[in-house]
Amino acid sequence: MSRSSERGCVQVEVIQALTSGVRAIANGQTVGKIVRAQSLSPIVANKIEQWELMKLLIVEDNDRMRRLIRRTVADLAETIHECSDGAEALAAYATNQPDCVLMDIKMRKMDGITATRNICAAYPNARVIIVTDYDDDRLRHTAERAGACHYLVKENLLAIREVLSELFPGG
Repeated sequence: MSRSSERGCVQVEVIQALTSGVRAIANGQTVGKIVRAQSLSPIVANKIEQWELMKLLIVEDNDRMRRLIRRTVADLAETIHECSDGAEALAAYATNQPDCVLMDIKMRKMDGITATRNICAAYPNARVIIVTDYDDDRLRHTAERAGACHYLVKENLLAIREVLSELFPGG
């Protein structure tokens, strides 16, 4: 699909919906802001109207891993909030009301299973995805009982994108 402008046509690979409009992205760079979806084809315009980016909360104690997860999902989210411990997660959830939480298990003050249980008890519609180093059936079952909707192993961070696409097909 392409978009005309005074400078010519730009081949657009990705369109990102933002609260202030829509960005057209080509070759990884923002090439312009589309403010009138009417100038696009009706099929694309309809998709843009339905497309809302999500709000995410990443709860991960390792700064490097948190940055890597953030980069993995950055283009899927309008906003990404972060905290470094399960003890901060409930307050961060209450303040930011994310669409989904990406939760580590092993953290210093409060583990991710307890934090998931607390969030899901306070917010029954919360969606928590456990993202952990531990590929363990017992932990998987415990996370599920705590309220987690998915359990992913960090060795395949791209699985986060797949799960988010399943949970939020419009984003």
